[in-house]
Amino acid sequence: MKEKYAILMADDHRIVLDGISSMLNDTPYKIENEALNGQDAYEIIKQKAAAIDVLITDLSMPILSGVELCQKVKQHYPHIKVLVLS
Repeated sequence: MKEKYAILMADDHRIVLDGISSMLNDTPYKIENEALNGQDAYEIIKQKAAAIDVLITDLSMPILSGVELCQKVKQHYPHIKVLVLS
């Protein structure tokens, strides 16, 4: 079992990113990267896919929606688990 699971969080609201990050302190999950829209999240995934275990995403985001982001991630990076919060 891994010591820490690397998470990418995508949400267009800073308060949500900060709140979830705070809740995950002292857990086996660590927020490694954050994005404020789906397109930025997908660019991070393309660069760091091997280092990302979990994507936590909002559905309604600018530029690339969470739905579109999930579709791309599952098609191209099926090892990344996806959790949708909306």
